[in-house]
Amino acid sequence: MTGARTGWRVPLVAVGAMVVIAIGAWIARSGEDRGTSSRPSRAVATVTTIVAAQPEQRRAFAVLSQPAQTPPPARRAAIVRVLSASRPLGVNLALARRVRTGAGEDAWVVPGDGSVCVIRDLTATAGCNTTREAIAHGMALLERDPLAHGYLLLGIVPNSVRRVRVRSDRGVVATVPVSRNVYAYLSTVPVRGEPVRG
Repeated sequence: MTGARTGWRVPLVAVGAMVVIAIGAWIARSGEDRGTSSRPSRAVATVTTIVAAQPEQRRAFAVLSQPAQTPPPARRAAIVRVLSASRPLGVNLALARRVRTGAGEDAWVVPGDGSVCVIRDLTATAGCNTTREAIAHGMALLERDPLAHGYLLLGIVPNSVRRVRVRSDRGVVATVPVSRNVYAYLSTVPVRGEPVRG
């Protein structure tokens, strides 16, 4: 089942005024134009929505061992819409954990059946990948909002990663801390994250 999901990676998805770049992840964007979001093209076996974070997930991501917190009603509808496109992943919003990022925004970490998602609360943009890939390489999404004149890099990494190097095409631009397995960085140019282990 896990092997069937490893192809769910989308290099670039344009959604209205927003541009979302997936970095080692399948992404989805909520809103009126959500039908333009890329969906898995490969047939996948039926997956049951999980009722608890899986042992491998709890061991690798400490945040998933903490009490779950359902998103408030004002955000829940948008997040439910974007996660409804992720049903093949077996995600369960009732198992979400909220994290306040270093960029001053809230993010949600949501486990699935052999998968994990990170969601930007402000826009309900989700990046998802297999648990195995997220443990091995981390997982992030880069979202550009022309109105804000910049980009937000949002990612999740396992417990062994305490900081992330942020790189642009010109080299390292910053090193950011990880908070409860999540990191974020605001940039004026496209960037990517490189987990620093140990």
